[in-house]
Amino acid sequence: MVSTPSPADMTSLLEADGQLTPKSGRSSASPRLEGGRPTGDDVYGVSRFQIGAFVRGFSMDLQSENEALRAQLRESELRNQLFSESWAQAVWETDAAGVVVADSPSWRAYTGQSLSEWIGNGWLDAVHPGDRAFAERGWREALAARCVFDADFRLRACPGGWRWTNVRAAPLLDSAGRIEKWVGLNIDIDDRKRAEEALRESEHLRRVALSGGRMGSWCWDREADLIRGDEQFFALWGLPPTDKALPLATFAAHMSAEGAAEMEEVVARALATAEEFSGPLEVVAGPRKGNWVQWQGRAAEDDPSVLYGVTFDITERRATEAALRASEEQQAFLLHLSDSVRTLKEPADIQGATTRLLREKLDAGWCYYVEWASDGNVGLVLRDSARQGLPSLAGNHDVSDALEFVRLLEGGAVVTVPDYAAYEDLPERIRVQFVKLGFRSMIVSPLVKEGRLIASLIVGDVDPRDWSTSEASLVVEVAERTWAALERGRSEAALQASEQALATDLVDAERLLSLSERLVLEESMQSIYDEALSATVAIARADAGTIQVYDAATQALELIVSRNFSRTITDYFHRVDASSRTACGIALKTGEIAFADFPEEVGDFGCQLLVGEGIQSAVAYPLISRTGAPLGMLNAHWRHARHRPDERQLRFLGLLARQTADLIDQRRSQSALREIREQQRALIEGVPQLVWRAVDGGQWTWASPQWTDFTGLPEERSHGFGWLDPVHPDDRSHVRDVWAGAIERGEFQVDYRLRHAEEGRYRWFQSRATPVRDEHGGIVEWLGTSTDVDDLRRAQDRHEVLLAELQHRVRNILAVTRSMISRSDDGERSTEDYVAHLQGRISALARTQVLLTRAAGSTVDLELLIRDEIVAQAASDDHVSLKGEAVAVSPKVAEVLTLAVHELATNATKYGAFSRESGRLEVSWTIDERDGQPWLTIIWREHGVPIVDAVPRRQGFGTELIRRRIPYELKGYGSVELRPGGLAARIEFPLVDGESILQTDAGGR
Repeated sequence: MVSTPSPADMTSLLEADGQLTPKSGRSSASPRLEGGRPTGDDVYGVSRFQIGAFVRGFSMDLQSENEALRAQLRESELRNQLFSESWAQAVWETDAAGVVVADSPSWRAYTGQSLSEWIGNGWLDAVHPGDRAFAERGWREALAARCVFDADFRLRACPGGWRWTNVRAAPLLDSAGRIEKWVGLNIDIDDRKRAEEALRESEHLRRVALSGGRMGSWCWDREADLIRGDEQFFALWGLPPTDKALPLATFAAHMSAEGAAEMEEVVARALATAEEFSGPLEVVAGPRKGNWVQWQGRAAEDDPSVLYGVTFDITERRATEAALRASEEQQAFLLHLSDSVRTLKEPADIQGATTRLLREKLDAGWCYYVEWASDGNVGLVLRDSARQGLPSLAGNHDVSDALEFVRLLEGGAVVTVPDYAAYEDLPERIRVQFVKLGFRSMIVSPLVKEGRLIASLIVGDVDPRDWSTSEASLVVEVAERTWAALERGRSEAALQASEQALATDLVDAERLLSLSERLVLEESMQSIYDEALSATVAIARADAGTIQVYDAATQALELIVSRNFSRTITDYFHRVDASSRTACGIALKTGEIAFADFPEEVGDFGCQLLVGEGIQSAVAYPLISRTGAPLGMLNAHWRHARHRPDERQLRFLGLLARQTADLIDQRRSQSALREIREQQRALIEGVPQLVWRAVDGGQWTWASPQWTDFTGLPEERSHGFGWLDPVHPDDRSHVRDVWAGAIERGEFQVDYRLRHAEEGRYRWFQSRATPVRDEHGGIVEWLGTSTDVDDLRRAQDRHEVLLAELQHRVRNILAVTRSMISRSDDGERSTEDYVAHLQGRISALARTQVLLTRAAGSTVDLELLIRDEIVAQAASDDHVSLKGEAVAVSPKVAEVLTLAVHELATNATKYGAFSRESGRLEVSWTIDERDGQPWLTIIWREHGVPIVDAVPRRQGFGTELIRRRIPYELKGYGSVELRPGGLAARIEFPLVDGESILQTDAGGR
């Protein structure tokens, strides 16, 4: 409460201000009001000034505060005087130019600056940024004028903040009048500055309060029961201004009886305790009716029957307080309402709680929350609250015949109906309808969200009622909170459902992921079908299920796997075509997901068979390949009639169908691919060629097993140019040159030698490659083969050799023949004898030719050579003995020995061992080493031939052949002699390679 100064204090104050000169005899006494007027100038004058002084003192006690501030200011000035005389916060010096050159510990202690920061002009950095320019300018002006510097500005104070300081400095002159230095000091005046600022603010507030016209002063003489006041005082009571004192009854007529009685009680209590009194009063009559004033005063110290005081308007404050109380009550109610519905989730429970609390709060007949359909024709009340005995309004309300009312609500403004009988903003027929329900008054708060009427909260009563603004505000607030609670409940329910759906989705997603991980490497199609069907039944929460595959030949579905079906069902539905009315039959016919309700398919035996086992409905999901080809059907069955999977289940069934179709298609493709690869592998591995693939430049990307088997080089090491390692070093450069021109030629063909890993030698191969091109004609890769042509090349070489050999042999044979013809004709033979000799020798030559051509370029078995010539003479095996180790002789040796043996055998036939029964022939041969070289010795020995018969008439061709040609042709020795019992011949020569005149290539030994 504001303190009220006494009349004596006010008189002293006025005297101090020179406004009052006391009158004789009544200078300190309170004036009396007689007959409603002052008794003389003395009374009138004093009363006026006393009232004025009281107004000053009572204006929010501002005058008292001013006095306190003035006292504080005087105290601050005194303190500053003492500071300036005895002690300063900082003392400092500068040179003649005003630059700091000496330390000032007191300055640095006050500002917190270091010595380096203080020296020079650094003191400006300690000045407040807002005062820095002022301080620097004043200091420069004082330096220029050589006068005292006196300024107030803010300095940084250690340890922080800013304080006002008075800075004074004066120049110190020498005897010549020149400035030696400047001496200065700082005095802290922060307290004084703040007191002055507070005083200015207080004076401003006092002027605002007095000039506002909302406070008046008065003086009440309780003995005379008269009240005098200023113009503002009368205006607050709705009375015209007057200088006269008015009786208390005039003011009491504007008060309520309770207010007047309360005022008397408050005043009496205050006078008894010598305290101030104060209280509110309502103006109940006159133009200020409804306003409130606050009256406040105290009794005069020398005369308690005289009261002084002020009255000020508190209407707004009362309204604010009332609104605050109403707001607090409303907030408390709304808090209670929010707490009541916080745990509720069901929309009906939320509506029931909010409507009950609001109806009880407003003591109304009904309260209900209407949710409007999107077209606005139907309103739904889930649960309402009605006073006992009144009907409930829960349920659907068709307002299609009262659209004017709906249009009114769509505006969004609160609709208040004090009395339906007189409310003309609604058509009469609508008013009649509400009246039939028992309504006489109503308040409606519509909820319009995003331009659409979604709900309205309606409070109604059975009697007419003036709805207050606070009641309307409360209904609006409850409507919003009801809507928010419903949205929250629905959101929480939706969130819970979403979380449950999400959890289910997560389980199903994990099921599909696990299925994919398990089946990605599964080779068994039956396992894939079983797993897919288990997932189908689980995802669809089905009672049974099947998987069928599509038979393109019959265009029907074949049952592969089933779950929870009897043998009767599986046998009947082993094959299903498009004529079936089952879900799978419909889906097969349409190619789309299909639903079936079996009880409705009375004419379909299969459907009725399912009904007989309790199956009521089904869904079929086609399994379609990525190319659109039908693969089969995924089916789920339920025992509930007209069951349909929800959107989430359909989505996961679709994913499962896609996954299953991909697995089936993939396995079929893999199976077909494996079959093709096996065929390719068999084809590739079955051909003798080495197969490979390469990119431009000859970099291989793949090689067949034949390559690895032949070269011994692993397939991966053959990639790139690794395949060149087994190529003969002399051929590598040529091969790369051919590759370099392959793109330009459009083909690759080259012969080169490859090393055979097992044989350790090189064989000739012919490599060919054909480019594989893309749709633009660019070469993607090269497919090539390498064919072993080594035998072919050798055969070609052999063929060429044989041609040359044939030519050479013909020439040699003709030469030998000419020689034999010439030597066979010695002039002593008859023609018949000559022909016989010539034929024998040609036959021997022919036999030699046969031996040499059995294996061209090979050796001839010695024993075979001798035996053939002896047999040719028709000699019996009983007369011949051949002894010796196996010896293979060269073609050259065979040529000479054949003719020699032929001559010896012919002689034996004519004259020797073969000419008589007693004759025998022994031929033996041995090999011995001579000078590190093998020599063959052949001994021909005939037995049982008389010496006379064995002697030839002359030395013939055979003897000359043995004695002369063997030494010449074979570099050996030959002798023929007659001994008792028959002819003996010895032939010996080194076993060296030599060419026969009958062949051109070198033989063996």
